[in-house]
Amino acid sequence: QYGRGRAVYIAGLPFSLSNARLLHRAIFWSAGREKDMYKWFSSNINTDCAYWPENGELVVVNSVGTKQKTVLYDGEGNEFKEIELEPYESKWISV
Repeated sequence: QYGRGRAVYIAGLPFSLSNARLLHRAIFWSAGREKDMYKWFSSNINTDCAYWPENGELVVVNSVGTKQKTVLYDGEGNEFKEIELEPYESKWISV
């Protein structure tokens, strides 16, 4: 920790799904909000999700060319659904 906050320094990080998740985790850690990372979150680094509270819809996307399983977390950080996606598939879920 630096002073009362936290600092992260990352240089030359090439893009990969693993590095994107690493950066995501680093941002939440640096803000001291690690538990908030699991709100509207997908457990598999090869998948991602986004939630639209205005219409109660969640989209889950498989970013790779192989079938993937992931666990989805709700807005409270609780596991609420396990889902399987075909290669490059996206699914909309009403929440």
